[in-house]
This record gives sequence, structure tokens and C-alpha cells, in this order.
Amino acid sequence: MQQQLSEEEMEQARQWEEVEEEIEEVGLRKTRSQNHAAVPPPPPSPPPLPPPPSQESKMK
Repeated sequence: MQQQLSEEEMEQARQWEEVEEEIEEVGLRKTRSQNHAAVPPPPPSPPPLPPPPSQESKMK
């Protein structure tokens, strides 16, 4: 049994992850508006952090 994925499969998997994230976000919004009273909305996710400064700039 080979566990090796072809490059094409890897690319597809990566794209699916992105799509699933989008679906989750949209799903959350839908759930929120549909059963407002039943389910308290999940806390909003924190904004993405800015990339850390590179090691080089720290050195100087």
C-alpha cells in the first residue's frame, strides 16, 4: 500500500481545505440567523495576526 500522494492530489486536498473553511464560515452565519434563540452564536474568531518580524530585522 502506497501512502504517496501525487502532486495533483496534494493540490486538490489543499483547495478542499480552503473550500471547507469557507463553507464553515457561511454555515456559521446561516445557523446564527436561522435559530437565533436556540443556539448562542460562537464568539467571533480573533483577527489574523500580522506575520512576525523576520529574524534578520531583530538582529540589527
